[in-house]
Formats: sequence, C-alpha cells, structure tokens
Amino acid sequence: MTVRSDSLEQKLESVGRALPHTTAKVIDKSNRVLPRGVRGEICVSGYLLQRGYYKNPAKTAEAMITDENGVLWMHTGDEGSIDEAGYCRITGRVKDIIIRGR
Repeated sequence: MTVRSDSLEQKLESVGRALPHTTAKVIDKSNRVLPRGVRGEICVSGYLLQRGYYKNPAKTAEAMITDENGVLWMHTGDEGSIDEAGYCRITGRVKDIIIRGR
C-alpha cells in the first residue's frame, strides 16, 4: 500500500509496500529469492492469505507453498520487482495468461 506522505511517483508507479504483519518477496523459476530491483514472481505471506481456491485443491497446492522455514507463501503469478525502499512494481504475469481476440 502507499501512504499519504509517499511521492507522486511512488503512488502512481507502484502498488506500494507490504502491509504491516505481511511479507513479500520476488523469486526466480527455481524458487530462489532475487535481489531488490530484479524481476521475478511476486510471493506474499502473512495473515491476509487466502485459504485456497474454491473446490480446487490442485490449484491451491500449486499456489500456496510452505517453505523450508514453515512459512506459507502465496505464489501470485504476477511478475514484478521490489525496489530498495520496498515498493513493488508489477510488470506482467508469469502464468495463467489469457489471450482474447486476435
């Protein structure tokens, strides 16, 4: 989220920073955490996670993954980066792309 004191650029060009009591990270295709500013899949953790996809345990298992430290992460399927100040920018999708029309 963004806050009132954030710059206009931070408000317009990002989705803000992680909420209190939540965590976000960006990973590569091998589930390794990427450095700040590098694009990859956005994952989030914390109290606000969904329980899963309605009547779809396979999709839930694909998106909701517990790491080696016992932390549950939701793999969003969004591609983006997190800068040095913690602001997240979404740049696209890494999965579930639907193409409509021609």
